Amino acid sequence: TQDAAFYKLRAYGAFLVSSEHHDGSVRYAVIESEMGVDCTVSIPWGCAHVYCCDELIAETTEPRVTFRTEPGKKYLVLPG
Repeated sequence: TQDAAFYKLRAYGAFLVSSEHHDGSVRYAVIESEMGVDCTVSIPWGCAHVYCCDELIAETTEPRVTFRTEPGKKYLVLPG
């Protein structure tokens, strides 16, 4: 129930993850790929969109989404 945020936490698969929880919900996730491996994200919303370089690269209504990444690129995950 409290607002919280974290920035560039290291995650399995050589990713740096940032996110924010505000007013009872997750607002976004930013995932920076260091190695360029596939990334799987659990979705806290009913649907989600994944963007890279302002381009929609994936969308889902499933509880998880998997997408390919490239080293050094950032991926923005937003509610759909």
